[in-house]
Amino acid sequence: MLEIIGLPENAPFSIALSIVAIFAVIEIVGMLIGMSVLSVGDDLFDIEIPDVDADVEWGVAFINWTKINQVPLMVWLTVFLLFFGFSGIILTQVVDLSLIHI
Repeated sequence: MLEIIGLPENAPFSIALSIVAIFAVIEIVGMLIGMSVLSVGDDLFDIEIPDVDADVEWGVAFINWTKINQVPLMVWLTVFLLFFGFSGIILTQVVDLSLIHI
């Protein structure tokens, strides 16, 4: 299973998962020290999203429903990197398996 992560075609996805692992180690060390690094970069994007009325588009309603402006930037980055890494490795393996059976 670990040899899949080391394949050259999975390099971008492995790098993304490695960054998430580094974030996890830094956060664990920070918890032992008594501080958190998840709030780093939150002040860079101070976006005010208006409340949703009944006649607004579904995109604004979805953003307001997910509370995107209240979640730390590092959490969004971690979720994106995890999704990118796992979906890329899974799709690469599915394509490789489908090409073998052709």
